[in-house]
Amino acid sequence: MSTYMLSLFRDNFGPCQPLASRR
Repeated sequence: MSTYMLSLFRDNFGPCQPLASRR
């Protein structure tokens, strides 16, 4: 569950890191 939340968080609050978001 943590990974999922982290993924969403990165995708929502990670515009500076699109690579991490995609990953």
